[in-house]
Amino acid sequence: MDTDRVCVLEDPDEQPRVRKRPKQTPSPHAQRNPAAAFSWSILVWGGGQIYRGQGGVGTVLLLLMVNFYAHPVLVWLYREPVLAWLKGFAVTPSQMLEAATLFYLSGLLVWLFSAEHAYLRTCATRSTAFRGIGSAWLPAMCSVLLPGWGQFLNGQAKKGTFFMLIALAGFFAVPTVLGIWIVWPSLDTAVDRLFWEKILVVLLLTIPAVLLIWPLSTFDALKVSRDEIKKEPLLKRLEYANNRRRMFGWSRGVFPFFKRTAAFAILLVLFSTIVYYYGPRDYYFARLQQLQVHLSQQHMVLIPQLIDRLLDYI
Repeated sequence: MDTDRVCVLEDPDEQPRVRKRPKQTPSPHAQRNPAAAFSWSILVWGGGQIYRGQGGVGTVLLLLMVNFYAHPVLVWLYREPVLAWLKGFAVTPSQMLEAATLFYLSGLLVWLFSAEHAYLRTCATRSTAFRGIGSAWLPAMCSVLLPGWGQFLNGQAKKGTFFMLIALAGFFAVPTVLGIWIVWPSLDTAVDRLFWEKILVVLLLTIPAVLLIWPLSTFDALKVSRDEIKKEPLLKRLEYANNRRRMFGWSRGVFPFFKRTAAFAILLVLFSTIVYYYGPRDYYFARLQQLQVHLSQQHMVLIPQLIDRLLDYI
């Protein structure tokens, strides 16, 4: 029986006419791909918003991106008149560095906001939940370029945000360390030097964490993309793990790769022990002493003290 046909009788003597109901077409943005929206915004600020039909928001973000990259170039090209103009207002090198770091940090945050906004808004307009893309290798390749990118392609926004925040901390740390090192000779007060040295210590401690999180993000993206169960919520995964424990036991059901992981951990401990006891200790000791003397001559205080404690530990 055709339910889309409606008979209309306006006159009892008139033959019935058949009127077809107009078909309801789904929204053109209902099934947009959140992974594509996120990726476009990673490549170009506002690209994901334009992809999903938010031309106004996308254009604003695109203009912010142009300003973010154009201003440093213009300042560098006209640095001499800009510096002379700033000195006329008694702006110190420390204040210039503060403004530059805040400007750079705000750009990184807007970049992250653009990508996450495009992803979440696209997920909200879908009629079905996003479970990640079908590729088994693309998420890992994207996480090699940017930690957290692959997690968003797998449909794991919270985990991707965690990795991306750590990655952006690294992107902020490296240029800021270089900027502090360049501006350091111009810092003429002990208060300014101590302030920036504290920031320098925090940033130097941040960089190793980023280097560790990079391969972890890549491995996680690859592992999840090849196993649909790992894309499930945490409670569901715990329920599945409990079911596997009942069926196969702890070793086969819950920790199937325990032996490999334990063997890898033992090899890592052995390698660290060999490097610690049989590495070129005198070489690194001498280099650290030279670095300590050099930094002390540059009127640094905190980092030479940290190096001194490290030398006592070695």
